[in-house]
Amino acid sequence: MNNSDIMKILTAVTANKDLLIPLISSWDIEDVKRGKIVITEDLLNDSYRDIILSKGAPYVKSYAFRIVGGGIFLDLAVRHDKIGDINLKYTMMIEELIFEKAAHRVRLRYTEQAQGDGGTMQSMMLKAAKAAGTLLKTLIGFSKGQAGLKVDNAYIDIDLDEMLSANGNASSIPENLVLSLDSCDAGRLVLKL
Repeated sequence: MNNSDIMKILTAVTANKDLLIPLISSWDIEDVKRGKIVITEDLLNDSYRDIILSKGAPYVKSYAFRIVGGGIFLDLAVRHDKIGDINLKYTMMIEELIFEKAAHRVRLRYTEQAQGDGGTMQSMMLKAAKAAGTLLKTLIGFSKGQAGLKVDNAYIDIDLDEMLSANGNASSIPENLVLSLDSCDAGRLVLKL
């Protein structure tokens, strides 16, 4: 590793320290020695709570992730000006994880369940909103979208390079960092170096 590589790593860490410090703090040294990076439910639900809620404002009231049986489950409570309070449940499966020199993308296949807290009128409004696609797709559209995030009625595509570039951190992921999916179960999403 030369000075240029070290500078890229330091630049990436510094540019993304708000996200990386909780992540690195959550790692177990034995996992790291085995070449595994672990993302836990606790990291998503506790350490990243303020970040996730601020990104979802003003719509997201609360959320909870569970990682079990190869899936990522998300319970999401949202408030919509016209529809009211809605409880959303998502089941997400990682279809594709590309994390290599030229690309850093994740594709999730998802299903959505929506339930309102209101009466008949809210149920009718939910049905009408779902007729145009999933509520997740609609909510992403309301928030003017997020660079690097694309949602359709069945898939969530996350392009980390595009996301970082839009935030002024283009090419901040070290080129030689290659990850693959190891497992997704028991509260842990495990990536292998």
